[in-house]
Amino acid sequence: MDSLAVVSAWFDKAGTASMELPTGWFGRPHDNMHRLTWSAVRDDKVLLELDGQLHLVLADVEIVADTAPLLALQCSQLVFDWRESGSSRRRHAEIRTAGGVVKFHASGH
Repeated sequence: MDSLAVVSAWFDKAGTASMELPTGWFGRPHDNMHRLTWSAVRDDKVLLELDGQLHLVLADVEIVADTAPLLALQCSQLVFDWRESGSSRRRHAEIRTAGGVVKFHASGH
């Protein structure tokens, strides 16, 4: 099964998940829950959209774990682009050329 199929199947079962980037948690652990709203594969990259506003581009993805409550994706590079919610809607981007592991923790775990 390819990496996109694994990610889609995991989110289908989990519903929502908190996100832990190689640099730390995005938001409060197990408090900010995200839903996969779109995904695609392009060349060697997996593109993920969460909540219609958080965008991850992961290069050379390898599945490290895919059993609830954890989905862990090893990548060689990542770009994380997001906007703040609320009135300011400031845009942020994190680029990690060293890669690392992105973890999704299913809700209720």
